[in-house]
Amino acid sequence: MQRNGRKNFIRAIEQISKGNQSAADVVAELGTMKDGGILPDSYPEGAEPDDDFLMLSDAKVSDGDRVLLIWTDAEEIVVIGKVEGDEEDAG
Repeated sequence: MQRNGRKNFIRAIEQISKGNQSAADVVAELGTMKDGGILPDSYPEGAEPDDDFLMLSDAKVSDGDRVLLIWTDAEEIVVIGKVEGDEEDAG
């Protein structure tokens, strides 16, 4: 999955950069790390986390961390990185 996910992500970005939106069906959303997997916000209440995803960044993530992810046209999840900033980070 990791190699295919990476290739699909790169292909999608290439298509978007060429202005070919119809060829690159990419949807971005937020999710939460849970039990070693990712739980996209679009999953129904009580769904199991998906443990088949590609982590694009080297960010260290733990359970409860919010992340930005994309769905490739092959329905694979690519986690772009950890979303920083909450009440504790506010100065």
